[in-house]
Amino acid sequence: SLVSKRPFFTVRYFCKGPSDSVNDASVESATQSDQKEDKKAKAQKKLANLLLSLATADPIPAEPTKKLDLAAPSKAKIDDAVKAMKEKKKEEIKVDRPSPVDEADLKTATRDVAESLGGDVSATESELLSTLRMHMADDNTSQTPNLSELFVGLKVERSQPKESSSLGEQDFRMRRDNEERKINYFTYASINILIFIILIYRDYKPRDLFSAEPLDIFPKNYVAPKKDKSFTPTWDALADREMSLSVSHPPENAIEEMIQWTKQGKLWKFPINNEIGLEEEKKVGFHEHIFLERNLAGWCPQRGPVRHFMELVCTGLSKNPHLTVERKKEHIIWYKNYFGEKEAILKEVGAV
Repeated sequence: SLVSKRPFFTVRYFCKGPSDSVNDASVESATQSDQKEDKKAKAQKKLANLLLSLATADPIPAEPTKKLDLAAPSKAKIDDAVKAMKEKKKEEIKVDRPSPVDEADLKTATRDVAESLGGDVSATESELLSTLRMHMADDNTSQTPNLSELFVGLKVERSQPKESSSLGEQDFRMRRDNEERKINYFTYASINILIFIILIYRDYKPRDLFSAEPLDIFPKNYVAPKKDKSFTPTWDALADREMSLSVSHPPENAIEEMIQWTKQGKLWKFPINNEIGLEEEKKVGFHEHIFLERNLAGWCPQRGPVRHFMELVCTGLSKNPHLTVERKKEHIIWYKNYFGEKEAILKEVGAV
């Protein structure tokens, strides 16, 4: 068997350094970026020159002059002045127009601008060309177009981030919706109420209380039976009082409390009078309420325990503002009768 041998060669080569390739790559990338920027700048410069070539200068308006009542000048002077004004106006309107635009340069410039903007390049280029041609066709324009006016109608398709509304806007929108909902609710409610009232009063017919036929439930000549006179009125009154106390309960509201006070005679009558129920007392003097010892003359002894007791009774009655003079005299007469019945016992005891 034959064995073929291949010779091996070792070749040594020298280089500038390990970082030479890296430096060359960075230099190339820098030059490429500079070229792109120069290209964009040239494209923008071309576009600006195109816009300036399409621009027309606005005529300078004549300054308003005040009319003066002067002597009329001669016809020759008037003709000379008119000619001078026309020549001056022509000189002001004249503007140095740039050279006409080449169609190839126009397309190249629009292509560069569309590529710099990004997005759909062909659509942007077509819109830009149509806008420029429209400006070229319109020779009577009075405003100088600029870049912002030129890019107004362009639509560049780009992904826009979602706008996040702030909390203040959400709160304001929520309040506005609530107010509109309330207004609609009250409007619908008022309309429904109005419709309900109209439906009720549409079929309303006034009726007389005595227009219908009577039912003849009660006899015409009805006489209420007379109640038998009670032989024990006090007993009946006490029985009624016990019955009312067993059934009655504390008032649950102000109306029931006023009813209870009315039954007890505590409710004030209007206009307010602090001396209500004391009409008869107005005829009685104040001294008759205080000095009651004169009612003891003729039957009460001058000294002793009975005299001392009756003086205490008179003092207590004189300080009582709730009793009338007649009631106070009745108290004293009751004690007079009581001590008159017990006179024999009082003499035996030695109290008289």
